[in-house]
Amino acid sequence: MWSFEGTRYGVFNSILEGFGVSPIHWFIESPMLIVICANAFLGISLATLIFTSAISSIPKDYTWAAEIDGASFWQTSRFIIIPLLKWPIMTMTAWHLMSFINSYVYI
Repeated sequence: MWSFEGTRYGVFNSILEGFGVSPIHWFIESPMLIVICANAFLGISLATLIFTSAISSIPKDYTWAAEIDGASFWQTSRFIIIPLLKWPIMTMTAWHLMSFINSYVYI
């Protein structure tokens, strides 16, 4: 899949050509960008699953209490939701760091 994307007929180059930009040889000019995109593509599904389940497991009582106390959306996110997501954030950070260390497989 990624070998096709690096050609001048890939999706990204087709979008760039639509804006009048000449095609870019991704594998030659920016190979690290391809590795980062491959890692992001592979890791986004696990991160989505982890964070969706973590957010849905937060008791609604916390957000209701914050709403009754007059907290805005940003205050609720900053002081209630993000602290409760500390362990999923740390887990996914460690997972992605290990994935980046092993990214030589994708090259």
